[in-house]
This record gives sequence, C-alpha cells and structure tokens, in this order.
Amino acid sequence: MAFTRLAVSPFFFEDPQDPQLPAGLPGAMAQATDTCSADQKALLATAYLEGTAWDPAAHARIQEMWKEIYECTNGRAFTMIAQPSKPLVTRVLPRGNWQDETGPVVEPTVPHFLPQAAKTSQNRLTRLDLARWLTSPDNPLTARVEVNRLWKLFFGAGLCGSVEDLGFQGEIPSHPELLDWLAVEFRESGWNVKHMVELMVLSSTYRQSSKLRQELREIDPNNHLLASQSPRRLDAEFVRDNALAIAGLIKLDAIVFATGFDAMTGALLSIDIRGRAGQTLQQRWAAGPRTYLGIAIAGFPNLFAITGPGSPSVLSNMIVSIEQHVDWIADCIAYLREHDRGGIEATVEAEDGWVAHVNEVGNATLYPLANSWYTGANIPGKPRIFMPYVGGVGVYRKKCDDVAANGYEGFTLTD
Repeated sequence: MAFTRLAVSPFFFEDPQDPQLPAGLPGAMAQATDTCSADQKALLATAYLEGTAWDPAAHARIQEMWKEIYECTNGRAFTMIAQPSKPLVTRVLPRGNWQDETGPVVEPTVPHFLPQAAKTSQNRLTRLDLARWLTSPDNPLTARVEVNRLWKLFFGAGLCGSVEDLGFQGEIPSHPELLDWLAVEFRESGWNVKHMVELMVLSSTYRQSSKLRQELREIDPNNHLLASQSPRRLDAEFVRDNALAIAGLIKLDAIVFATGFDAMTGALLSIDIRGRAGQTLQQRWAAGPRTYLGIAIAGFPNLFAITGPGSPSVLSNMIVSIEQHVDWIADCIAYLREHDRGGIEATVEAEDGWVAHVNEVGNATLYPLANSWYTGANIPGKPRIFMPYVGGVGVYRKKCDDVAANGYEGFTLTD
C-alpha cells in the first residue's frame, strides 16, 4: 500500500477554508490512496514535492521549467502585491514618549517652509505624492543635493561643504549660482546622471592642474575659488586601491564581491552541532535547511537559531529582526523557567508545515528562479532552496506572537 504525506499551510491564504489549491488537488486529497487515479497521484506527488523540496534534483528541474515558462511569456509572470490597508494613526510623542498617546494626530506632509505637495486623491498624501514632490520643478532640494554630491566626487569637496546638510545648519555654498545652474541642468536633462558626470569632467575647472600656486596658498588654502584642481579627491577608503591600480598591481577588468559567502546556513553548518541520536546538522540539512519559524529545528532540543533560514532575515531590517528573535527567545526561556520545564523542541509536524508555507509564498515570486545567494547558487553542491521568508515581517511577527501566546504551539516542552 502506498502512502502520501502532504503538508498544507493554512497561514498564507486569507480564508483557510478556501486555500485556492490547484484544480483537482482537494478531491485527490480527500480520496484514499489506493482509489486515486494515475493523474491524481501525479498531482499529489507534485504538490508534495513543491511544498517540501524533498528531492532537490526534481525540485530544481521544476524551477527550471517554471523559468522556461516565464521566458516564453515575454517576462510576464504572476507576482505578489500589497493590499491597501487603513493607515495607522500617528501622533506627536510628548517628550519622545511612545507610550503617551495624548499628543495631537498628524498626517503625512512636507516641511511648511517648502513648496507643498499636491494630492492625487481627496485623502491624505501618499508615497506617489511624495515621489512627485521630490522631483517637482518647485522643489529646490533634490537636484541641488545630488549635483553637490557629484561635485564632491570629482573635486574633493562639494560646492556646499556640508554635503549631508544643505539646511540652515549647513555651510553656505561657495558658488551658489553655479549650484543653481547645475541643479536646473540636472532636472531639465531628465535627471541624467551620465550627462552631469560628462559635463563636470570635461569642464576646464576639472581639467586644471592640482598643483596649488604659491600665491593661492595664503589667499585660498581650501581652494574655495576653484583656481586649481583639488589634490585630495579620494576618500581614505579609495587611496589604497588607487595606489595599487596606478602601480599595476591590481586589475580592474572585473570586480566580484563575496561570491563564496555561504549565507544563512554557513555559520551554523561550520559548527559540529549534533541533535538526537548524534545526528549532525549537516546530515539533517543535507537536502536543504528546514526550521520551524527560522528559530528551531526538529530533533535538536534547546537549540535556537537567530534570523535563520525560514525567517524574514536578509529580506528585512536585520538589526530589528535580530532584536525580535532575541526578545522572543528570552521570553521563551523565561516561560520555561516559570513552568519548571527544562527542554523545548520543535515538532516534525510544525516544522513541515512551516517549511511548506515558506516554499508556498516564495514560489509566488521570482526569487526562487534566480541563481543568487538567496538560493545558495553561489556555493557549489549546496541544495537550491529559497531560504528567507518572503511573506512579510508583520505576518511573521504575528505568527511568532501567536505561537508564544498559545503556550508555544508547535513545540514539545519537556521537564
């Protein structure tokens, strides 16, 4: 007798009773295995493979087929979109106290002393309104800030010396008319950075000698008058590589960064971590990483991973996600102490369900089709599994909070 084990996640769909499964799959799941037709068995096998990636080679072939389908449709593919929701209420925080909700309610706007943004709807300003305001001809900031930064790259200092602050506390531009002209040129060229770079490096100002004349040393030691090229145009980080390049000791035909970095699993697999019956983590993850919430691993009691595979991790603000995991783990340990429990371990069922959900939301995007370090493609022999959780930080945090609120659902607690 043949058995089929299928993990179906209820977490992704808005209505768990209507999970939008492929046509024919619910009927096949409802039948006994020995009564299923060949087509139904194939459908079940495919769903199980896509949900668990238990056969890396077959799963990789399916991903290749999806890639071919994507290419045949001229690059058009289904993708996830964010559904609009009611904006949160934002208040002024009295003395910065985020727990004090007595401050007045404020809505998105721009500084009152600048030209105001036009609304595209009758409601509050949106991100589209902000984008249009940033590039509006009436906005004096965006173009000036950008051309000032470009000027610093080629001349060692910006026309406004405080590159990060063009406000009242910044320096007055040495050549305000030139800054204005460059800003207008940048905007009217269609925000063409290449045009501005060409304009600057072909100018007579840029092509001057960097040897400062003796009569200028006392009059203009900082070269505010632009009477010569600046001898110090490189930041400290670039000096070494520039010297090596000039000496012919470094070739810049191709630059590749961190191609061998084993993301998300490398640090853990470099440690000889062993679980029940002496099983190593290397053995447990031979077909790819499997976790519950990216925090725990079935068969490895009292082992916690921080921002591990199966969590938002590298697709989120890492510092904040690390803090969330540390807080969750600390609360979990406190819970175990309060209830006189000495051990905690993720169940196989909870781990399978979470892995299926991670694959489910990941396969709704183009991430798994790319040969990137997100899938381990940069490490020879590493199983091609899309490792981060792409379902959203908010959804993920709620799931973690619900697990804790339900007595650490999906975990086995031992004395």
